[in-house]
Amino acid sequence: MTSDLMMVGSYDYRLVALSVLVSILAAYAACDLSERLRDTRGRARLAWQMGGPTAHGIGTWSMHYTGMLAFRTERKRAEELRQTFSQRLLETQEVEWRRVRGGGP
Repeated sequence: MTSDLMMVGSYDYRLVALSVLVSILAAYAACDLSERLRDTRGRARLAWQMGGPTAHGIGTWSMHYTGMLAFRTERKRAEELRQTFSQRLLETQEVEWRRVRGGGP
């Protein structure tokens, strides 16, 4: 492999640690919101069913991009954040909706 094809970079370990913390907090929030389903009935149940996956999706997206920011290269990167956010949110909602309904991942 030639050196012009190799991508060389480094990590900002403070951002890596922040990314891990964001992931842990998002998982906790999603689990906490999902646990409220047991005690809730009616329309409020639907709100809790969507709240957990939404927290999980936003947390995963935030963790991912915080981790991406931690990796530094000489190349400039341009991300379509709006498109990526909406895709991640829709994917997470679909997966979690199936899981809540008992269909599995």
